[in-house]
Amino acid sequence: MPRSTFAPAAAQRQLVLKLAACGTSASEICALITGPRGRPVTEQTLRQHFAQEMQEGAVRANSNVAQSLYNKATGGDTIAAIFWLKCRAHWKETA
Repeated sequence: MPRSTFAPAAAQRQLVLKLAACGTSASEICALITGPRGRPVTEQTLRQHFAQEMQEGAVRANSNVAQSLYNKATGGDTIAAIFWLKCRAHWKETA
């Protein structure tokens, strides 16, 4: 019996995007995406058909958190400003 060709649905693409944004592992995402026979897709199929969503989800999430931290750091939140400077400007505490 020939294999059925996998064609991702728009809802599956959105789900993968959201799960990747939350840091969900590829194996966990595979368990939630089903193929034509109702079985979970393999990681190879996930990478082949959802590469853009996997990458974009992670980038969007990191970007949103970074923007939020930046807004706090530049808006007067001292702890956020110190954290930003330690991480981004390589500031160190000295004795």
